[in-house]
Amino acid sequence: EVITPTLSIAGLEADQVSLKGPHRPSNQDRCYGDCGLGIFVLADGMGGRRGGEEASQLVVDRLPRRVATVLANSALEPEMIKQALREAFEAAEFDMRRYAARHPECHSMGATLVVAVVVENRLYVARAGDCRGYLFRNQQLLQLTHDHNLAQPLLDAQLLTEAEAAKHPWRHRVFNGVGARPSHQPPEITEQKLEVGDRLLLTSDGLTSVVSNEQIARILQLRPTPREAVR
Repeated sequence: EVITPTLSIAGLEADQVSLKGPHRPSNQDRCYGDCGLGIFVLADGMGGRRGGEEASQLVVDRLPRRVATVLANSALEPEMIKQALREAFEAAEFDMRRYAARHPECHSMGATLVVAVVVENRLYVARAGDCRGYLFRNQQLLQLTHDHNLAQPLLDAQLLTEAEAAKHPWRHRVFNGVGARPSHQPPEITEQKLEVGDRLLLTSDGLTSVVSNEQIARILQLRPTPREAVR
């Protein structure tokens, strides 16, 4: 699943697409985008767990509204925006615990997610798990996030290449997310100043486990609109 907001002089443009993969009977990815609010969310139900679809749906149904409410009632200072994101992640986790209490079969439900908020000319990206955020600027791709999985430390230590990490069995061992079983880890948040022409890509591991960063950059170079790029 991918979502690509693009900043232009006229404002934000975005598109999104999600396809069910060949290995599972259902699609547990969900996404949300609102160019007017500048809020974009992508969630991926934690693989193999009961309630993955419900978990990712809860995220996209409720987290954007919580962020929007806080932003509408506070000064748009960087720390206030980051605090709004932290509180929204906590609230989403509380919603899942409450849902799991009513549906015991979903006791281990959870989702990984990445959230992007654009306020004026600044971008805030928060994430938990292995969903990713990329910035494409001047024909160059910058990965804004690091995966919360057990393969990432090996990649950071240069014991694995990116291609090897994408296929490593530990890439599925995710140690952060939002779920009925709290991870007790806050989301990681990055802040970036935006320029006209910048493009943002949010994606689940359904894309990045099979498409390399080099291929992603090439697609964004060749496909100038969000609609063309996601497809």
